Amino acid sequence: MVRYFGCLSKDQAIRYLYWARADITLAVMLVKREFGPLALAPARPDPSSESTQAALKMAALEARHPAPDRLVRLASSRIPHEELSFLKVALLDSGHRILHPDHVKAMSDILCRLDRPVCDAKLTILPHGGGPVFCVRKAGGTLIDEGITQTTSDLGDGYTTTTTRFQRVGDYITSLRPLEDMQSMVSDCFQKADAEKLRLSIPCGSNCEYLKSLQMRLLEIIQSFYIQVFSMLPTDHKHMIRSILVAGHCYGPGDPVSNIVINSIWYDKCYPLLEADRKGIQAYDILNTLYMLRAQARSLKGLLCLASTLYPESLGENRALKALCDGRCDLSDRLRGLERFPSRSGSPFHMSAEAAEHPLPAGLAVLHEQLAQAPRKLAALCSVVSANNVLSTDDFSRIVAILDSVFEITPPVKKDMRARAPKLFKEALKTLSRKRVAHGCKSEFIRSKLAQLLHDYNSQNILELKYVLNFICGVEESGSSFTACYRVNFMATSALQLENTLFFAEFWVPYPELSKPNFCCPLPKPYPGRCYFGWASARKLVYPSSTEYFVKDITVYGTNATGDMLDTDFVYFDSLRDLKFAKK
Repeated sequence: MVRYFGCLSKDQAIRYLYWARADITLAVMLVKREFGPLALAPARPDPSSESTQAALKMAALEARHPAPDRLVRLASSRIPHEELSFLKVALLDSGHRILHPDHVKAMSDILCRLDRPVCDAKLTILPHGGGPVFCVRKAGGTLIDEGITQTTSDLGDGYTTTTTRFQRVGDYITSLRPLEDMQSMVSDCFQKADAEKLRLSIPCGSNCEYLKSLQMRLLEIIQSFYIQVFSMLPTDHKHMIRSILVAGHCYGPGDPVSNIVINSIWYDKCYPLLEADRKGIQAYDILNTLYMLRAQARSLKGLLCLASTLYPESLGENRALKALCDGRCDLSDRLRGLERFPSRSGSPFHMSAEAAEHPLPAGLAVLHEQLAQAPRKLAALCSVVSANNVLSTDDFSRIVAILDSVFEITPPVKKDMRARAPKLFKEALKTLSRKRVAHGCKSEFIRSKLAQLLHDYNSQNILELKYVLNFICGVEESGSSFTACYRVNFMATSALQLENTLFFAEFWVPYPELSKPNFCCPLPKPYPGRCYFGWASARKLVYPSSTEYFVKDITVYGTNATGDMLDTDFVYFDSLRDLKFAKK
């Protein structure tokens, strides 16, 4: 439970297991119901998921299971339907009677068959120019024609390739109990808890583990929004990364992804960097993972403030946090149609921008209020964002044109616009220049490594699209003074430029790790991994789902470190408007 979710403590996991009567599948569904969207019924853990398999292997290793890999393989294997029917009768419909020896023998035979490969293959080159012969032997009784799929790709120059996939036909052992029955059991658990006036999650103040888990879950959701926005960013708009991280918060009158895009484009248009500041930025790569975490944390503060205003019946932040989890941070439905906000004083949009430490709270509040009063134009903005995998130059122009037709400068906004940062002293300017040069050098170094890894990946995967590096999304560095390990998230795009693809890379400098080569790989959607965002440590990158990374993915520095000055602050410094930073 702890390994699978990440955001649960051991005490919380024990509590859910207690309510589930030690039924791990039911316990997982209880947690998904508690922390997932309210509109979706909780699903069983997917045995084919890499996250599920990695968590199961970690549990087997901690329990000192004699064959953890075999256990995972059996749990994730498909069982033919007729054999599943036999297992259901023997295990579930027997009325807890003692198993007959014949049943035990039959179950043993089923498990042994599952442990065999689906097929094996042999390639033979015949002598005297006879050509190649490829033989495939299928496992009898476990594979039928429905489990064989073929796809043919045209490689050009008259060459084609045919990929044949063999798969057992059947279902996983978790399907022995119907999903409807499991969901009914989840509802029964919550009803019993309510009847005894005990929730599975009991609010207990600011140190409540349940509230911390809710906050972690929300930070994970917000992280996925930022990754989605980065995947939509075209190669000629990488300068927008600064506006996204500085002012692209996800609260506002639209859906979270649209809010990030709208807020970022508005800020970049109204308050662009001076040419002198822009020239100092050698690359817009995100090398410090805390900068992304800061944007997530500030967005959550703004969301929480806005949700608390929209849910005045709440007596504490737990109700607002739960509402945000249920709606996946989307407050647009709650905001739609409200003529006035249930706020005691002040604009709720201004209070949320202030709570999130937005650089221009008055201007952002006015934008949100004006968009909320123009639902058709807000819908048009959200439509532009949601209709495209990658935003084009025309899309940016359309968004700017709509914002120009809505946004009107008011006196509070003029006051924000007149604010000017003090001029830096000579030593401060040297520090600023040194930090920017260091960032540029590090970016160039990491980019050279990633380019080589991408070249190797393209060479090894000739049937896939050819990727080129777009920009870096985060870097974690660890190791000794002699050998450093770099783990990197970056966006890569193909020649078709359909959308950016999130990659993970790992490489060692200056000497490669002998037991594991340097590599990079694309990360599938939905992005895998656990959820953990603590005060002192956090999981700030997206990693492949593997037991290897389950012990490395949570690194030092968490949300309490996002308020400090970061190296990226020097890179994105605005000499006109970074008033607080200039004073430091």
